[in-house]
Amino acid sequence: MARNRIKMAMLAVSVLIIALLIVYADPGKFAQLLAKSDYRFVLAAVLLSSFNILVLRILKWQLLLEKESFATVVPVQLLGVTISNLSPGKIAEPIKSVILKLHSGKPVSSSLPSVIWERILDLISLIFLSFVAMFFFTTIDTSLFLISLAGTFIFILIIIVAVGFLYSRRIRNWVLRIVKKLPVLKNISEGFMKNFAKIKIPRKRLFYSFVVTLAAWLIEGVLLWLVFLALGISLSPLFLASIFALATVIGVITALPGGIGSTEIVMTLFLGAVGIDYSTAIAGVLLYRFLSIWYFNLLGGISLVYITKKLRISYNSLLS
Repeated sequence: MARNRIKMAMLAVSVLIIALLIVYADPGKFAQLLAKSDYRFVLAAVLLSSFNILVLRILKWQLLLEKESFATVVPVQLLGVTISNLSPGKIAEPIKSVILKLHSGKPVSSSLPSVIWERILDLISLIFLSFVAMFFFTTIDTSLFLISLAGTFIFILIIIVAVGFLYSRRIRNWVLRIVKKLPVLKNISEGFMKNFAKIKIPRKRLFYSFVVTLAAWLIEGVLLWLVFLALGISLSPLFLASIFALATVIGVITALPGGIGSTEIVMTLFLGAVGIDYSTAIAGVLLYRFLSIWYFNLLGGISLVYITKKLRISYNSLLS
């Protein structure tokens, strides 16, 4: 119960930040900017976002899984990532392994390494793009550069620990000693960990998944580019992809659900640093986030209804 109250409180903080951004942008001007936007570019962004979510972001995990069809992975990925998006710092990503077990019978210990690798490949892509953004900001804003450098350094440490957890028994035992202090993880068995340690994903599949993952993150830049074109502003898609990656890195570190609120603030600051009016920047960022994370969450909600009806289980059994 206390855990749920914390989740709701943090989600309320995220919603409050979004509301304050709209107020800061001037609601009248904000609505005017959206009303005058070129809906041809918005429609193109919707179609591209649909492809990114329903194809690339499904495929990047499916490539890491053994003997799981694309159709099987679709609802599991959509629901799992949505639950993760609403958790502090996106720490609930492993829930996908639990949902997959319920959906197809695959043991959690067999699919969990794929979830960890998927996050590692996401982080590598984010760090690569973050360095591109830091290159832009070295001569524009020193404080933003230093904040970006600190966030990227933390993510590099996370990657090192995650890879060590997969391949080093010593690091795995060290992490387990920490996580077993959590009530939900204290009953992890030796058999589970032995089966987990046996799962090795071939390098070829890791490479293919990384290519798809990087493409998915680059498309986020194209989405932002289309959104700002709709508002009458043309920026480099690579620059936009890099500042979104960097904002995601910093946003997740804040531990707000899915970085919601903090990511929007950081993106707005970055866009303001290159001369974009804050009202326009906020309008573009919020429209983009609606077409990406909130569109994803909507599809995740549909998947929740589908999976619970198919498996004849309650919503609470998945969301608690």
